[in-house]
Amino acid sequence: LLTSWDADHECGGGAVGLAVRTGQAVILNDLDATSECASWRQIIQRLSLRSVIALPLMDGPKIFGVLSIHSA
Repeated sequence: LLTSWDADHECGGGAVGLAVRTGQAVILNDLDATSECASWRQIIQRLSLRSVIALPLMDGPKIFGVLSIHSA
């Protein structure tokens, strides 16, 4: 699976990509209504996931990762 933080990439429009680009927590309450890339959409549907929070992990101003938590 692919996650990208590049807004122009097919898989960059999700919560993780947005959290990396903005440095802000991102909460999506209805994953069916968001525009995720096809490979993620299949997993979201198969696992019956409904929401996600993506939290940027930061060291000062530098983002070194993202913690994402999904919920059914």
